[in-house]
Amino acid sequence: MGTIFSEALMQVRRNSGFRTAYKFYHGNGGETALGMTYRQYLLIEQGKTLPPFPRFRVLLHALRLIPNAAPANELIISWLKTMAGPPAFAEILAPLLYLKNSVPARSPLEDAVGRSLTEKRSFITPKQLEVIAGNNNNYLCYLLISKDSATWPAAEIAARLGIEENAAEKALNALAAAKLLRRTAAGKYKCPTAAMMQHMPQSNINPELFEKLREYQDKAINSGKRLFSLRGFIRADAVDFYNYFDLMRMSLSNAEAYNITEKTKKSAVFCVEGKVTKLMDF
Repeated sequence: MGTIFSEALMQVRRNSGFRTAYKFYHGNGGETALGMTYRQYLLIEQGKTLPPFPRFRVLLHALRLIPNAAPANELIISWLKTMAGPPAFAEILAPLLYLKNSVPARSPLEDAVGRSLTEKRSFITPKQLEVIAGNNNNYLCYLLISKDSATWPAAEIAARLGIEENAAEKALNALAAAKLLRRTAAGKYKCPTAAMMQHMPQSNINPELFEKLREYQDKAINSGKRLFSLRGFIRADAVDFYNYFDLMRMSLSNAEAYNITEKTKKSAVFCVEGKVTKLMDF
């Protein structure tokens, strides 16, 4: 029999795009990243154990929840209710908590797009990320092929990127060995998840690796041409404003509705970026 927390955890896990406990556990790097065996994680989903708080924090990152936003707060509350019991939670803990769980309403269209995108998610494992971020050629080769459903010879990828063919071949082989690409009998390369929205692992697992990845991304962005920019300054309550981050993530995800995997006369690779910067306390 499940608990308040186990039921909430399974629902959030499914909403995050992990259909099964197995995919969630291994897609996030298994025991090395989560700090528990698969059997221990299953016991949590079955409601037989409650994760200690340090491990619960890791699960929040693995579920791609934004700290202090309503979905994360709701899962934290379910953990507290299960730990203390609903009566004790209501009497002792609830009065101490200042959690604004209301999220601005999303339109039916946004909800429909969100459900559709959930079915098309692919999760990159920490080991696969190590290969992608191994060097700039690996990153660029993956960036290109992961956006296209065709099969590509190394020579054509090299020409597109302006690198040596042997360098492209080396990068493509490394990506294929990590099962990010598939090498055909003819020696060409194809991305099996090109039509899916690809999610990186949680950044807290290996911050140095993500720093390298950002360097490659910044280099690629700086070589491009800015087509649109919008910026605004607001004053807001910090706790309440975290709820906007989840809507912002949904808005960025909606750009995937325009994603195509075949070349057109005017197709190109674009970077869509969202950023919130705290300037000062005021």
